[in-house]
Amino acid sequence: MRAFIFCLISFMSLSAHAASIVVLQGGESEFDRKYFSGFSSLATEPISAFNYEPKKEKALLNKLKVLSPDLIFAIGNAPLPQLAALLPSTPILANDPYAQAVASKANVVVLKREDTLHRILDLARTVFPNRKNIGTIFNPKLSQARFDLLTKEAAKHGAKVAALKVDTATDVQAFIGQFTGKIDLLYWIEDATTNTDLALMEVYAFAEQASVPVFSLSPGHIHRGAFMTVSIDPFKMGEQAWKTADLILREGKIPQMAIQTEAGHYTVSLSMKAIGKFGLGAEKLFGFLQKATKEGYTVQIK
Repeated sequence: MRAFIFCLISFMSLSAHAASIVVLQGGESEFDRKYFSGFSSLATEPISAFNYEPKKEKALLNKLKVLSPDLIFAIGNAPLPQLAALLPSTPILANDPYAQAVASKANVVVLKREDTLHRILDLARTVFPNRKNIGTIFNPKLSQARFDLLTKEAAKHGAKVAALKVDTATDVQAFIGQFTGKIDLLYWIEDATTNTDLALMEVYAFAEQASVPVFSLSPGHIHRGAFMTVSIDPFKMGEQAWKTADLILREGKIPQMAIQTEAGHYTVSLSMKAIGKFGLGAEKLFGFLQKATKEGYTVQIK
């Protein structure tokens, strides 16, 4: 069930000509590409797409200021604080968790996923019932609420959470060794700090060396070495993003809303390599598959 919470903020009505829409692509993963495809598949207005490269940020922002689009749809890690300040009357659609730092801005619409943390932990318990020391890494300026929820849900399963609080990706590199011998499962909290190549490289290098299974909401992590990922259907998420954009363009108002996608739109992916590494037997695997499909997930083994 989708839940919509509206807090409408007026902005200048669009003229009779076609709306100007900019898609800012801050990621190049398969998820990001399908997310954009879902958005563009329903779009009835012309779209200008730009790739975001940090080294070329200034030039891009100058170009967007000149274009002054009627709406911006940001995918992945885009310069949201700068965009919100540069174009304060332009609606900006941004996907959680990258939008946490600008969620309070009047022109930013946060597109949220349903929080399935309790389900992920439940699935993890099915596979690893005796692993109760969960590790996680997060930037408290961006993801404190997610960490608090993880701690709360872990307690329901009789598990404890050890955390590394980081400000930069280099902090991950410097301190992840502190987890050695203290955790037996790792849950990856995604934010603009942890979702960098350096941070991810360090996380999965540690997990491989320490034989710690990683659970993540990012589907691309299955190829990095995650044991399990639970991800939303990016195409359907893109369709929902367009419906929000269309509402804004038609109504001439900016809605602040939480969009939640039902569990049937989620895919659970298991790593075949990790199944072998952690000795998941046929009986346990079958029990896991039964549980996941019963709860509405599509299950893939890669």
